[in-house]
Amino acid sequence: PLVQKTVDKLILASQVLPQMLGYPEEKTYLFLFQNNMELRPAGGFIGTYGILKLKNGGILSFVTDDVYNLDKEYDSKVPTPQPFQDYNKRFEWYFRDSNWSPDFPTAAEKAQWFYRLEGGPENVEGVIAITPTFIERILALTGPISVPDYPYEFTSENFSDQLEFHVEQNFYKFEEKAQRKNIIGDFGDILIAHALSLPKDKLLTLFNIVVEGFSEKHAFVYLNDSEMQKVISQSDWDGRVKAAARDYFLYVDCNLASLKSDPYVKRTIDYSVSWDGKNNPIARLTMTYNHTGEFNWRTTRYRTYARVYAPEGSALVKITGNESDVAVSEELGKTVFGFFKVTEPQTEESVILEYKLPMRLAKQPYSLYAQKQAGTVRHQLNVNIDWNGRTAEWKTDLNEDREFQIN
Repeated sequence: PLVQKTVDKLILASQVLPQMLGYPEEKTYLFLFQNNMELRPAGGFIGTYGILKLKNGGILSFVTDDVYNLDKEYDSKVPTPQPFQDYNKRFEWYFRDSNWSPDFPTAAEKAQWFYRLEGGPENVEGVIAITPTFIERILALTGPISVPDYPYEFTSENFSDQLEFHVEQNFYKFEEKAQRKNIIGDFGDILIAHALSLPKDKLLTLFNIVVEGFSEKHAFVYLNDSEMQKVISQSDWDGRVKAAARDYFLYVDCNLASLKSDPYVKRTIDYSVSWDGKNNPIARLTMTYNHTGEFNWRTTRYRTYARVYAPEGSALVKITGNESDVAVSEELGKTVFGFFKVTEPQTEESVILEYKLPMRLAKQPYSLYAQKQAGTVRHQLNVNIDWNGRTAEWKTDLNEDREFQIN
């Protein structure tokens, strides 16, 4: 099935891949390294960005930089989204926080807007983004990589931790703070060279890793050319928030000043639907945060502004476990419930939402689209549905989007 999915996706994407890869004209892309150890709505904190230039299927240049080097040169007057103001006391919006929307096309357009606003000199034709998880998968295929002038060997098991140690704790032995992320560009050049020189018998595995990276939302593409972007969307490479005719949810965390705690916060989502005394369908969503970390240079208490995207027209009945008022809004064709939540290290906390689903769903056969947040790693997922007297139960994970239905 994976091989077939890979072939199907590549056949579809082949309509735009030559152009995308710079044939016959050179292409320039904004590159985002979204660190999912510090989870943000569209994948992870943008600590590093770059400019990638492609020509005739090859890389002309790939230059990366610390995002703060661009941000610090600009005096922003753009107000941040309200949760940054309320819970981080951060009032000026910069490029590094541009991926506030969980919809990657929206986030990619905002990233380009900030790049231009802050004086980025390149005229880019789209955005390519990845998380460290995607790199770890490639490293598992290429084998360990060392970067000249640095004492590290990067493997699929240690890449994220080793890189974080360098840029936060050890960089001063090698360079000034402004250059502390130079190692990422050097590493990227070597990784790309290794990947492109893999033997032919490993190429299908590489293609599988790339396709899985898109389906598991650790790699994303957004092209400014609307016709090419349609094909990217049909290939499911765009990380968009999906439309769903029936039941749907997307749970989105935004790490607010919680350091790189996310790998240590294990999450379980329990989702159920039942009926109240007035014959209304009631959804109950429980998110359990199990914080296995400690207080140290890498991890701290987990502070998240969470948003639950539900079918448009859903109405909140009650919520427990939250630490702020609930902000209700409409976005991307969904009703959104937003709230603040803190989980201390070595504790387990839950937030429980109950909301009435739109009555338009009540007379239809039941189906659920459970969408995975970009950058997350295998949340546990338990689904229990009672729909007009028919029941079903599933125990799985959110390694990728999941669909459920009662026939």
